[in-house]
Order: sequence, then C-alpha cells, then structure tokens
Amino acid sequence: MATDQKAATLLEIARAKAQLAELELRVIATADDVAAESAARDVAAWLHHHTNQRPETLRADLRLAQALDRSYGLVAAAMLRGDCNPAQAHVIVNALDDLPADLDPEIRIKAEEALVAYATRFDPTQLRRLGRRILDVIAPEVAEAEEAKRLAAEEAHARTKTRLSMRRLGDGTTRITAVIPDATADRLATNLEAFASPRRDDGTRTETGDYLPYDRRLGRALCQMLETLDPARLPIHGGDATTVIVTIDYLCCTAANHHGVR
Repeated sequence: MATDQKAATLLEIARAKAQLAELELRVIATADDVAAESAARDVAAWLHHHTNQRPETLRADLRLAQALDRSYGLVAAAMLRGDCNPAQAHVIVNALDDLPADLDPEIRIKAEEALVAYATRFDPTQLRRLGRRILDVIAPEVAEAEEAKRLAAEEAHARTKTRLSMRRLGDGTTRITAVIPDATADRLATNLEAFASPRRDDGTRTETGDYLPYDRRLGRALCQMLETLDPARLPIHGGDATTVIVTIDYLCCTAANHHGVR
C-alpha cells in the first residue's frame, strides 16, 4: 500500500470502529432479556462472564448505551456516521447529564448539537473542557445565571462545612484543625505569605542561615499576624485580646476616699 492509501485506510478503520461500537451499544441497550434468561444482574455482567472484558468498562458501556437509547439520539447518530468515537461519546453524554435538570429542552438540544459538531475536531480531553462551558457558547445568559446559582450553592455548602478546633498537645503547643471556605483560605494564604516572605530575615532563617521550610514559615507567620492585630479593632462582643483585672481591698479604698485621696 502506498502512504496515502495507508492513511485513508487508517481513517476508514477508525470510522468503522465507531460505527461498530454504535451497533454494539444499540444492541446492549435492548439486551435485558439476554441477562434475564441466564439470571445475570444485567447485560454488562453477562458480557463479563462470556467475554472476560473488564467489568468496569462494560458497566460504563451499559450506562452509555442506555443514555443514547433514552436521551441522546444525536450522539448515537454521529457514532453511526463514524463522526464520534466511544470515548468522545462518553464525554459528551457526561457533559449533557451535568447540565441543570430544569434547562429548557431546546437549549439542551443545542448543547448536544454543538458537542457533536466539536467531536469532529477535538479529542475527549478537549471535549471535556468544552462540555463544562458549553452553556457559555450556546446560551450565555443562562450560563451566567447557572454560574451564580452554582457559586451561591458552593458558598452555602462552605458555610455549613466551616469549622475550627484546637487541641493542646501538652508540650506547649496546640494543634489547630480547620475547614474554611476557599475564598477565606486564599485570603489567609495571601496574608500569611506577606509575613512569611523569604525576603524577610526576621525569624525566617534557621541557625545555619537556611530558610525555614514553607510550612514552618507559615506557622510563624500566623503567630506574628495574630500578635500584630490591633485589639481596638476587634469586635466589641468578642472582647479584647488581653484582659487585666485589678483587685483592691474595699476598706483601703474607702479610707482613701475618706481622707480625700483620689
């Protein structure tokens, strides 16, 4: 075979493999009776027993077959034409399943059409990235609203998960464990790194002149940041950083007032 013949043959084989995969998935989607006849859990388990393929691969194929048969005819048609391989089909179906459940059906169809068209130009990894942002392409106004809802849900989830605990270890140190929102963690990291910058020589070096490990610098930076907080700027109900209580004898105080001492 000449070079151009080999190239054309390779492309035809790839197209034929996609078409054969679509046929297999179409049969799998309607093969519940095959599994029932042998009392197998499902057709994926039946195939595993008879063909010795990886069970997780067969289960993924069964999910894809059911999705194509139930909802995503455009993806199935693209595979039938040889324009979409099984790996791309998995990615497209996952992206479409991740779309909001209450999305307008017309927008969902547009998303499927766009991703099927992308399959002729992009590999599965690129398709996955495109699938995450497909609403930005076909319905920017919907994407903006969905992004706002997603961020609000993430913030609410972060608030419910936020917690901090301190446990004294008995050697003069305390272990602090915390779960905080990402935005707060980013702000804390920025503030700590300002204190822990290697360009600062106040306490960031060991006795031998080497810089301290990053985690130790952050620990010292946290202590330094807390020590430099202005107590006057703390919330009133939170109390001051340090409270001094002075106790005096009541009789001495009364005698001093009696003699005009103030």
